[in-house]
Amino acid sequence: MITKPSATPQAGQNIVIIGGGVAGIHLATKLGRAFRSRPDISVILVDAALTHVWKPSLHEFAAGSRGIGDDEISFLSHSVRNNYEFRLGYFSGVDTEKQVVILDPVLDDAGEPIAPGRTLSYDTLVLAIGSICSDLGVPGVSENCLFLDNQKQAQSLHREFLNLCLRYDSGALADGADAIDIAIVGGGATGVELAAELREATHNGIDALIPPERVRISVIEASDRLVPGLPERLSRAVRRELEKLDIGVYLNSRVTRVTRHGIILNDDRSIDAHLKIWAAGISAPDELKALGQFEHDRIGRIKVDGTLRAGGFDNIFVLGDSACCPWVDENTPIPPRAQAAIQQAAFMVGQMRRRLAGKPLLEFKYRDRGSLVSIADQSAVGTLMGKALGLITFEGRLARWAYLSLYQMHLMSVLGMTRTIYLMIASFFAARTRPRLKLH
Repeated sequence: MITKPSATPQAGQNIVIIGGGVAGIHLATKLGRAFRSRPDISVILVDAALTHVWKPSLHEFAAGSRGIGDDEISFLSHSVRNNYEFRLGYFSGVDTEKQVVILDPVLDDAGEPIAPGRTLSYDTLVLAIGSICSDLGVPGVSENCLFLDNQKQAQSLHREFLNLCLRYDSGALADGADAIDIAIVGGGATGVELAAELREATHNGIDALIPPERVRISVIEASDRLVPGLPERLSRAVRRELEKLDIGVYLNSRVTRVTRHGIILNDDRSIDAHLKIWAAGISAPDELKALGQFEHDRIGRIKVDGTLRAGGFDNIFVLGDSACCPWVDENTPIPPRAQAAIQQAAFMVGQMRRRLAGKPLLEFKYRDRGSLVSIADQSAVGTLMGKALGLITFEGRLARWAYLSLYQMHLMSVLGMTRTIYLMIASFFAARTRPRLKLH
């Protein structure tokens, strides 16, 4: 479907993109390249971090099987190569009348400002600040659980995991415990992948500190199966793989409270845990929920129409996990997945061209390519979808290769084929010289 023209042709534009996640960096890269010959068009990317990391890899950073520094993309150097500007700042609001975004200061560890609070003018605004894990209103979650929404949280989780193992090795573990208990709440892709990666870690370096059987890992899921987004057969396969890895699985188990010492379930069972990780449910970030001039869904995402415009605004678009976008074919919102963010970013390049030319905007069509879940170093399960093949379910090493290829495709889109090939070669040789696990 084509909508009516959104604007008359314009000679100059400030296109401001808030958020350097999957949608944001893809869009900034593509727009910067597309408008390289248009000095009257500025593409500006705003983020509170100096680097981009592939969010689906956070569970590997948390376990220590990959180092964040090996996979970061510097916004500063990347922006120079791809003809966009980068601004460091915490997004805190937008004044739609003055057409400015409001940025809070970014502080260093000593509390000194690195970037001051300020405003930034826009002609076209794109909000792509992603999502965070929701505590679902369960008492004790925010005080007693770790989360896995960004690289800082991944580093904190890795540090806590390693410290627990060091305490076991040194005899400093509280109450003289003879094992470490780790409880992960949420049996979706994040929870399953994190559990499997932590188990892999106990056999690839952590066993120098503690025997693998002394690290007890549990996944707690409120529904009747793991990874509900997968076909039921694959959900059963996921459970089998976790059980092979000696990971406990609790289904139909709703968490009612989290304490300093463990997880309380709806049937009053208590699961003791030294390390409690919350990976259940998602929500829009607080700064997105606080934007009162927009219409939000129940988890705080901004409602958009088929063109990805926020309701009531001609020049504000929302992408990725920040957007509640209709999936017409399924009569439901588009799910918060990396593939949706990438598709929307690619689509938005054409939308921006049409908008700047004063042409009618098009309606976004989401194409579900399937889902993949990594379970162990050589294993994965998933589904792939396509017009020619229909729905294919598969597991094992082939699924693992498909899972790894998603990251390579992301790099090719953001960095280009040549740089991606160089990185793949460097990573291949580095993997043969560096330790399997980061133990610091």
